[in-house]
Amino acid sequence: MRKFSLFLAILMVISTIVSCSGNAAAAANVPVKELLAAALECYTEDMTKKPDIFYSDAEEGSNNALDYGTMGFLFYGEYDYEITLLAHVEEYALAMPSGLYSFEIDIMKAKTYTDADQVKTLLQSRFDVREAMRDDMIAYEEDQIPVLDSSEIWVVGRYVILMATGDNTPAKEAITALLGADAAESDKEETDKAADAIPQDTIDDEVVNIPSSVNDALINGIPDISDAADTTLEKSVLPDMTVSTHGGDDLVIFGGKCTVGAKIHVRGHLHEHQVFGTDDDNWFVEVQIPSGVSTLTITQEEPGKAESDPIIVTTQPNYALDFERYGVYRSALGDNMQGHYYGQFDDWMGTNILSDDQVEGLISRLKSRVEFLAENDCELIYLIVPNPITIYPETAPIRYPKSTADTSRTEQFYAAAREAGATVIELEDLLWAHREDEFKIYNKLDSHWTPYGTFLAYDALMDYLSPNWPALKPVVPGEDVEFYNQVVNGGDIVTAYDLDCTLIQENATFVRWLVDAVDSPYTFYEGTNRPYYPPVNEEKTVKNHLAAGKDVPTAMIVRDSFATNMYQFFNQTFREIYWQGQSDYVFNKKWITECKPDYYIVLITERNIESIS
Repeated sequence: MRKFSLFLAILMVISTIVSCSGNAAAAANVPVKELLAAALECYTEDMTKKPDIFYSDAEEGSNNALDYGTMGFLFYGEYDYEITLLAHVEEYALAMPSGLYSFEIDIMKAKTYTDADQVKTLLQSRFDVREAMRDDMIAYEEDQIPVLDSSEIWVVGRYVILMATGDNTPAKEAITALLGADAAESDKEETDKAADAIPQDTIDDEVVNIPSSVNDALINGIPDISDAADTTLEKSVLPDMTVSTHGGDDLVIFGGKCTVGAKIHVRGHLHEHQVFGTDDDNWFVEVQIPSGVSTLTITQEEPGKAESDPIIVTTQPNYALDFERYGVYRSALGDNMQGHYYGQFDDWMGTNILSDDQVEGLISRLKSRVEFLAENDCELIYLIVPNPITIYPETAPIRYPKSTADTSRTEQFYAAAREAGATVIELEDLLWAHREDEFKIYNKLDSHWTPYGTFLAYDALMDYLSPNWPALKPVVPGEDVEFYNQVVNGGDIVTAYDLDCTLIQENATFVRWLVDAVDSPYTFYEGTNRPYYPPVNEEKTVKNHLAAGKDVPTAMIVRDSFATNMYQFFNQTFREIYWQGQSDYVFNKKWITECKPDYYIVLITERNIESIS
């Protein structure tokens, strides 16, 4: 009897250990669809932001089916990625963000208890891809950052769950109630943001904090500028410096006011001597410095005059900075004050060229979209906005060499799209032909194109559509709109340096309507050339009363932030416009079937091609 009691006690202890460990042996066998539905019931639509729902058993081609190629992009940031860990998954139900939102609940059931660790690794990859979206959210939907920061991976036996809801407790309680087991403690995955840094006490504050004035104390080690002096010419005046700081570990930036048409010379840096163009009466430059202390000289060369006396500054690298947090949205400056986001340098240097397998996968995906749209009497059109560096290659920062490859990812995409049967309207030659126009195509101190550059692309699209739609009335400059230039504070290129945008200005291009606009909200932050996104971020249908009853086409638009300036032109022209949410690139078959647009137009910038591949 005593032996039996001891055996029973041991069994009770083992049972307790298993139960408290969160092992699914003690949990009910609940389909993941039911768990996801119960979790989503805990939140309002305003909180979930209409996520895209995917099931492992969804019918192929349906809205709830997730094709393997796209799954690679969602979980690894690369289309057609071989997801070997998927072999450990028995079933899944995913509620993934659409566009610039962060609410997400992904539930995967592992095939065995041992497989749960592998499934957790798979969801960790998704976690990392989500974290890479932080830059987008900071730029366009900053209120989503708290939701992103609530991300965690939670393991309950064979169930592995990634959730980011802003408050995960209600979802956990709903799932636990269905499983009938005590949930294991949340396994919160933290992203290590620590960077290798030189201890702050090794940095000379007087050298790092560059003064915005002439440093009269420095008289030795100054780069020689006597070779540039012309004693027969009047000497230029000093430029005004309002900015002098680091733009990266070994990068320093300077800027301010200058004489209209002046050149700015900077000597003493890693590339010795560079001459920079200016914009109206503004200057903004970036140079790379070597290790150790550097002495730089900055002079202004006014038209027809000799260089000014030098502004002299001393500096050294500062490895304690954290510009890496901006990711692809980090800024770089080239000649003529042209700002570039880091996200376009992979295109420029050719480091993102697609493999043959990726091209084949791309053709297959795009072909299936073309065929589906054709069944709904709809044409697929790609309107890809070239990176500014593509149209103004002379403004590439000297530290980024141009690719010598005989193709680019953009060219590969164009070829694949055409082979799949889609229409591609290339803009490179058009924009190149207008690059010296009175009105700018791209902003210099904001990463987007201007209303004028947008109009050029719009006009090219109208040239393509008009022959088939005689009643189509495109917007006409001088009759419907007029373009103008105005000096304003800089946009996101400036703020990406952690600078107040009022410190640097640009003579920017804008548009005003001469007639009543159908739907054209003020699209710039006041006093800047930074587009104002909130009025146009959401999924929205716009009906054009001017085209009511006319034989004018309708269109569905898939877009990134470059469509912000196009919003007003499209709304004025098409009979009805179905705007998919900004950065929501999901091919929404249900919405297409309901709306039946004549055209499905994808309008994004070149650096974002991977999002629609």
